[in-house]
Amino acid sequence: MGEFTRNWTHTILPNLDRRPAGKWTSGLVRRRFGLFDLLLRWQSRASERHALGDLDDRMLKDIGLTRTQADQESRKPFWRV
Repeated sequence: MGEFTRNWTHTILPNLDRRPAGKWTSGLVRRRFGLFDLLLRWQSRASERHALGDLDDRMLKDIGLTRTQADQESRKPFWRV
């Protein structure tokens, strides 16, 4: 996820690191991409938990989880770690 964000920002804003910026501008850019990174993390967590709930018992055994553990994890809200 961090790698995707880094590649995406350099594709869209290739001179971001080289551009002289005031303290307000650089702080705003950091906050905006920090928020974007947080949203990507939440989306990833939600989809992983949804997929975990869809695994059958054989697949759960392969990754070392019980059905109870998988159910508990898949019911967590996306913002909780």
